[in-house]
Amino acid sequence: MKPKERFICALKGGTPDIIPLFDYLFSRKLYKEVLGLDVEGYNNLAALKLAEVLGHDGVFTMAGLPKNYKLDFISDCEYIDEWGTTYKINKSSWPFSAPTNYSIRYENDLRNFKLPNPNDESRYYSIINTIENNKKSIAIIGAVGGPFSQTAAIIGLERLSIMAIDNINFIKEMFLITKELALNQINMLKKIGVDVINIADDLGYDSSTFFSPQWYEEYLFPCYKQLVDEVKQNNLPVFLHSDGNLNSIIECFIDLGFDGLNPIERKANMSIKNIRKKYGNKLCLLGNVDSSKTLVFGKEEDVEKQTLECIRDGGIEGAYILASDHSFHDDIPKENILKIIEIRNKFGKYPIKCTI
Repeated sequence: MKPKERFICALKGGTPDIIPLFDYLFSRKLYKEVLGLDVEGYNNLAALKLAEVLGHDGVFTMAGLPKNYKLDFISDCEYIDEWGTTYKINKSSWPFSAPTNYSIRYENDLRNFKLPNPNDESRYYSIINTIENNKKSIAIIGAVGGPFSQTAAIIGLERLSIMAIDNINFIKEMFLITKELALNQINMLKKIGVDVINIADDLGYDSSTFFSPQWYEEYLFPCYKQLVDEVKQNNLPVFLHSDGNLNSIIECFIDLGFDGLNPIERKANMSIKNIRKKYGNKLCLLGNVDSSKTLVFGKEEDVEKQTLECIRDGGIEGAYILASDHSFHDDIPKENILKIIEIRNKFGKYPIKCTI
């Protein structure tokens, strides 16, 4: 199988020739060590090259700023983005910055708010370039910000939480705005020819979801239904990325039509074994190798043991993509990343016969 075929087969609940590999390549150190590249922001083409060398079957891509648009820097390390949100550059969270101030706080602020144009084709040039240079047929994954996280990025998570109680109509209006933005992004990504859509929307703490399942079902999940339906019109697969403890709402993701769930965060009590036992192959699981402890502090034998555990508990019958439970970041030694790949290559071929 080619990498794209392998990735999509697993994502749609099938059994490919070998367990696919994927991760968010958010380590500047890894780009330097493997490719000799110094990267400033996230670079789709560089990510493709790194994915090729690592033997990954899918690569994450993001749209960029419009052509000729320049960020408004108010200091050496702070800037204001298209939405009016102020960010402070934080090297520890690369490739993302930390929001420090928001332009929208109340409904009245929306009157003079101008939504950035998601249909500007120049935003997608980098993804198009990546598709054109995809010589090894890796699955090109197009990222779309979900309504919850996008709203939090515009008004702040604290304000979102307060308004969810004090003024739910404001939150509903924000979800409507961000949902429409995401729908337009999905259509642009379909138009340029990505292979998979990744909706990113963090919904939980380590201990639980931010809001009750009932709140999500009433206010957020109808937006998800429209987004997923839009993706599926072209028979593209779609998976949700959400950190946190999502055990109480996993069944909702299945009902909404998501093909997969990522990253199955270990420290948030997300057990790939329990999820698989409860839901079978109704949802492809992507992740679960601990990126906060095992990959950072563990020895290679620790990484080997946990990778084998993920293969055994998540991938014996397909519908599994091997990945970390967050990303490959700067704190992870290259040797531990290479160990995951080595173990997949050795024990990930179907039919799988791995034991621990």
